[in-house]
Amino acid sequence: MTMLSRCSIRALAGVLLLGAVTAAGDRSPDLCTSTVRVDTSTWRRIDTGVFTMRLPRAYRGVRMRGIDTAVHGWNAPRRRTVHSDYGSVHYVGGGPFRDPELVCESGPRDAWKIIAYEDRGVFGVGYYGLDPSRDDRALVLTAESPRREDVPELLAIIRSMRWAGRPPLVGTQVGR
Repeated sequence: MTMLSRCSIRALAGVLLLGAVTAAGDRSPDLCTSTVRVDTSTWRRIDTGVFTMRLPRAYRGVRMRGIDTAVHGWNAPRRRTVHSDYGSVHYVGGGPFRDPELVCESGPRDAWKIIAYEDRGVFGVGYYGLDPSRDDRALVLTAESPRREDVPELLAIIRSMRWAGRPPLVGTQVGR
């Protein structure tokens, strides 16, 4: 099996895992808020052409292929992962993004949501947002780790997302 196909299978598994999170998963209040400050000033800016975000330098891009969507992935030590899936609103954003119990923050008319969850020993933070320039497109961005103490970093990654060429939708400022 080639590295590309292993990564594609792993990415698909990550999307399926995210889709499998249900109300039975834990969204305790401390997953959404944290007193831990995350210094993002040394993080690098990632530009996919559709959105930008900031990642710690330890994350490395993983080649992925989507079938009907544009997918990207990044991995870091300690099994931390970030995945994005951009495509038709009919194909992205199901599962846990429909569960109001998991929502930490949301925009007007649910144009975007940030969720936090714990499922089967994996802690995650996710973003679902409608593309402000194309109402038929949406983005799902997830950050996951097996370590609860990584949740503040995962939140900072998700909150750093910006649509390319647009002002921030998520109100948290990150280091430049």
